Amino acid sequence: MSGRPERFGGGFGVMRVESSRTEPPGFGVVFSSQATSGTLSGFAGVRIPVGSRLFVRPEFEVSRGGEHMRIGGTVAIGVGW
Repeated sequence: MSGRPERFGGGFGVMRVESSRTEPPGFGVVFSSQATSGTLSGFAGVRIPVGSRLFVRPEFEVSRGGEHMRIGGTVAIGVGW
């Protein structure tokens, strides 16, 4: 196990976003919108050894669909043998 990139990739798809809000707050006038658009995404992760068998792999993801962007991350803990 080493500290080099272990996982990376990308993708594309379709995203549908539905949202609503009340303006001004508390007055009950509701504005709604719906949008469907193409989505592009990419991710990468690095395996970091912790001891002789354990490893930690943080991963980072970015995806964009129209005007909406999602940025997220995860941390995986695993055992190698």
